[in-house]
Amino acid sequence: MRTLSALLLTLFTTVSLAGFDGELLVFSSDGGQIVESTMIVKGNQMKQILPDSRGKFIIDYDAGTMTNIMDKAKMFTVQAYDPAKSGFKIDGQVRDTGKTDIVLGYKVKKLILAEKNGNETVCWATNELDNPALTRLPGVSPQMRQQLIEIFGDDRIFAMQMETFDRNGLLLLKMAVKEITEREVSAEEMQPPADYQEVGLPVFSPSGQ
Repeated sequence: MRTLSALLLTLFTTVSLAGFDGELLVFSSDGGQIVESTMIVKGNQMKQILPDSRGKFIIDYDAGTMTNIMDKAKMFTVQAYDPAKSGFKIDGQVRDTGKTDIVLGYKVKKLILAEKNGNETVCWATNELDNPALTRLPGVSPQMRQQLIEIFGDDRIFAMQMETFDRNGLLLLKMAVKEITEREVSAEEMQPPADYQEVGLPVFSPSGQ
């Protein structure tokens, strides 16, 4: 399943355009089980909490690191992270449908992302959720990123809802942000617990060396 730093209902309220720190509840499905995850953001840091004790990870864009937290073992690992080199990136054309709506208090635009492989994504995106960790667009190619910037007029773009279909119309992926809570996020929340032990990542050498 593709994730948007992953992630993706309507309240007609006004929201602040000041820098956003807080948490988001995201539901996603690849056509089977629905997965609920929580994203916590503070400045240029993003923490994702997976369901059923599957783990947590923290991306620090300023430090260029990703921390994987293993609660059952009370351990964590830290590795270098470069969003430009990480993950699958879709490529194709972006079309602005001209339709707008309000999702969880944020104005969104309806976009169609037509991928080169024939897949098509229907996306409701906003540029009003002002947090650098959320609006980096890690899952799209540089060409699609530029098209999105031209549509919104800036690079603060976040997908609130999206559905991806294959060339035959089969639903491949569905994601929606269900709750957004703006709140103060402590520095401790964006770090592994103090009693967890850091472990090194295994180093693999070519056979015979």
